[in-house]
Amino acid sequence: MDGNSGAFFLPLPDHDMDMHTAYIQAALDKCREEGGVLRLAPGDWRIASLRLYDNTALYLSSGTPLLASNRWQDYTDFHVPTTLGYLKSPFLQKRSGVCRIIMSTHPLQP
Repeated sequence: MDGNSGAFFLPLPDHDMDMHTAYIQAALDKCREEGGVLRLAPGDWRIASLRLYDNTALYLSSGTPLLASNRWQDYTDFHVPTTLGYLKSPFLQKRSGVCRIIMSTHPLQP
């Protein structure tokens, strides 16, 4: 934990990793114990499925992109039931089996 109450800082590893998913998930799991914010150091983070908890947040500053794996084998649903309500979101576009999140500063009208 860093000097900010409830804030954890995760540095980019010095050694080369194919994927950072397990490294970040271990930090999120540790952060969950007390609740708080996990802040990732600037750099390219290569990830697949990450599980966030209701008492934690993941903070990305400028220069901290999350690069999603293009291998479906890297992803998991964590064996958690879901209603998949997010699939009805107007911010999600589905084309040819690929989902894309649409971000905008302008609210969409229902």
